[in-house]
Amino acid sequence: MPYDCNKRLASLMESSLIYECGPSCRCSSSCTNRVSQHGIQFQLEIFMTKLKGWGVRARSFIPSRSFVCAYLGEVRNNRHCESRPDFDDYILKIGVGKGFIDASRCGNIGRFINHSCSPNLIVKDVTNDHSDKNLPYKVLFAVKDIPAGRELSYDYKSSKRNYFRFGIIFATVDHRIAIV
Repeated sequence: MPYDCNKRLASLMESSLIYECGPSCRCSSSCTNRVSQHGIQFQLEIFMTKLKGWGVRARSFIPSRSFVCAYLGEVRNNRHCESRPDFDDYILKIGVGKGFIDASRCGNIGRFINHSCSPNLIVKDVTNDHSDKNLPYKVLFAVKDIPAGRELSYDYKSSKRNYFRFGIIFATVDHRIAIV
């Protein structure tokens, strides 16, 4: 099981792919292996940061290894980004050659979570028996206890397979990601 009895990740170091129970399982909807399917369980707030534009902060304490939110948006193929003039920063790669999640036009609170070189969140791939195994959900989990009021962040370049841009990616002095 990827989760413990408190519905938190059993280990942050396990595989990046998590298999959750789905409609074909005989377990109940309260099964501890359906964590991301219950939606956001902590109070989060979108706010204007001093240096990085919009950001997200915790309004309540988030324990380490807890599910925070999914990264949602439109699933696009790689060709779409070449033809789109307003291609912007709300992009998360699904997998090699599988396209990306574009949250620029529609998405959820996850698209406002900023980069940090010392993140408090990690991205994991989650799938279940009713979803396409080639298109896993991108889900954010706490890597440490996060106190109320703390800005949420993840490392945009922690894994080349998770993030997608044309050009070279580097972190700027203020820890934003710049693309050249």
